[in-house]
Amino acid sequence: MFRRRSPPDNRPRVLLICSIDATGLSRLPDLFHRAGYRVTVLTRYGTAIVTSRFVQDCILVSGGPAEVAAELAGRIGELANSFALLLPCDEPLLEALAERSDLPAISAAMPFLPPPEMLSLVLSKLAFLKAAREAGLPVPEFATCQDGDQVADSARLFGYPVVLKRARSMAGSGVRIVGSEAELRVEMTGFGEQEYLVQRFVKGRIGGTTIFMERGVPVRFFSFYKLHNWPTPEAPSGGGELVESPQIRPLLEKIGQLSGFRGLCSIDWLEETGTGRIWLIEFNPRYTPSTYKSAWAGSDFIPVLRGMHAREEAVVPLVPAGRAGRRFCMFPEAALRAIDDRNPWLLLRSLRSAPWHDPRLLLAQARRVLTYYIPGKWKTGTARLLLLGDRRQKARPRNGRETQV
Repeated sequence: MFRRRSPPDNRPRVLLICSIDATGLSRLPDLFHRAGYRVTVLTRYGTAIVTSRFVQDCILVSGGPAEVAAELAGRIGELANSFALLLPCDEPLLEALAERSDLPAISAAMPFLPPPEMLSLVLSKLAFLKAAREAGLPVPEFATCQDGDQVADSARLFGYPVVLKRARSMAGSGVRIVGSEAELRVEMTGFGEQEYLVQRFVKGRIGGTTIFMERGVPVRFFSFYKLHNWPTPEAPSGGGELVESPQIRPLLEKIGQLSGFRGLCSIDWLEETGTGRIWLIEFNPRYTPSTYKSAWAGSDFIPVLRGMHAREEAVVPLVPAGRAGRRFCMFPEAALRAIDDRNPWLLLRSLRSAPWHDPRLLLAQARRVLTYYIPGKWKTGTARLLLLGDRRQKARPRNGRETQV
């Protein structure tokens, strides 16, 4: 009796490098699987991304962003030879890489990692906004400050409320809208010693644009007003309402010329009430959770992800049209907002976007929702019940094995 041999897997290999357990990152293996890649993940122990059935292999590291960056740096030559594409996926990892003295050597082996000078620019909200302002991009008036007295002086000049930002942050953690000087002093105590940005407050709707850039050219993108932000108004959104504004594409083209960025990224912007003018708020040099909605939004990213590691010919840009006003939710982000607001309709809508085709990932995301609301003493038991606790995952990374490349 003869056993049929499985055909060799000749797909190009992508290594997704993640240093945090972010919900949105766990959808990334599905995107690259559909783009024709064999997916391996380099991450720390305990992240939900390795539960995805679209992850074929994984390399697990103890620690956090610095340890993941060190593992990448120590094996960069080996990994560059083994994979068609090495893709850094989160901001803490980029920040850890930016602090390394061997960054030039790492960057030389990773075409989709910005070179050292540009990486420093795009990671600093202050430096990027300064460069954007000098390049003529529409940025709300702001001042950079070194201490609390300068912050207070700038806030009085602009008039309250003002927007206070840290130089580096993510997921809205370093942004505050401050309504008075007393409130400003309180907020400053939690920001620590670093450079600050004080920005004139512009009333309007916050939006975002999810982008794939090809050597500084925005070849795929879609925009939306942000909805269902959780847990605060400045935090990431759990959904959106599609927007098609003629102001967006010229803005993206100028950002591309400024940064020369390659790969998945996004911007945050504000549409001013009354004038409808679009103001740039910040640039995010990384994958964002809404990317998996690209086909639904009329700007499918899969065709441009396919073969991105070896593409030399330019991709024809596509501007989405005809879908403005459509709304979407993301799971589990919108589910958390729905539970806080006691909104069963929003909860049901969020479940429509849950990864039902990826059962272990679905369980990992459901655990995140459940364990957020149950008492702390129950969390360990719940994690064990779902077989997705950090201890279990450390013992069985992916299909019970850890790959060595």
